[in-house]
Amino acid sequence: MRLTANHDEAKRTSPLALWRYAHDYLRAAQAHAGRHHRIACRESQAPYHVASDEPASFTVKAYLRTKGATMAELDHVIPAGR
Repeated sequence: MRLTANHDEAKRTSPLALWRYAHDYLRAAQAHAGRHHRIACRESQAPYHVASDEPASFTVKAYLRTKGATMAELDHVIPAGR
């Protein structure tokens, strides 16, 4: 059971998987922004603004994973949700 969990974690945190998460978040933010493009200043924390932060975070993590960084190291430097 432990081997399967480790394998699943490795697949979930591979550089390609992280890049795909970034791509999916970006597409979701773009789709949402396309429907709600008139946002007042008081609403600056619109969902697509928050969602657009995630692709950058995942992209940086994907790049650093290709350079040998571990997820533990990345989670320490770039906390989840940022």
